[in-house]
Amino acid sequence: MAILIVLPNEEFRDESVNTTRLFLDKWRVPYSFASFGTGMCRGSHGESLRHDLGAAQARPAEFDALVLIDGDGVEAQRLYEYRPMLDLVARFSQARKLICAIGNTMKIAARANVVNGKRFAEAPDEDTRRLMLLFNGVPSANAFEVSDNLMTVRDSGQLSQAIQELLKRIGVY
Repeated sequence: MAILIVLPNEEFRDESVNTTRLFLDKWRVPYSFASFGTGMCRGSHGESLRHDLGAAQARPAEFDALVLIDGDGVEAQRLYEYRPMLDLVARFSQARKLICAIGNTMKIAARANVVNGKRFAEAPDEDTRRLMLLFNGVPSANAFEVSDNLMTVRDSGQLSQAIQELLKRIGVY
């Protein structure tokens, strides 16, 4: 059992990474960091992380879930338009793996076409909401939503609840 955590090369949201790691470490769930760049990944508050593998090489068979880390880097790198990122999310969805999209990474899930007919959490901004609707997502007023194999979280404030649900769904407790 393992989790793949994908983050932007720069300006990822440190609190999202730290909350995710806190729960995974507590329950001794192995995880790997992946990115589409080389070298160190830098957070918006200065945290530096080295990715364990290139995200394009990640295989869904090796992981139970995919967590997409939010932050300004998602917008700066336009990861929601980057074909290898969209293909990665689509492969995880086709393999019926759990996908957790946090904040502005909901755009990535939408563009990967994995939101069709699924409920999504209250979007963090109007652009994200429009994109989710464009790809036939069903809006919810909740800050955290689970629909089939897609989990959406408005922001890192609701991430604790989401990671606990993720652990429950992959059979940790």
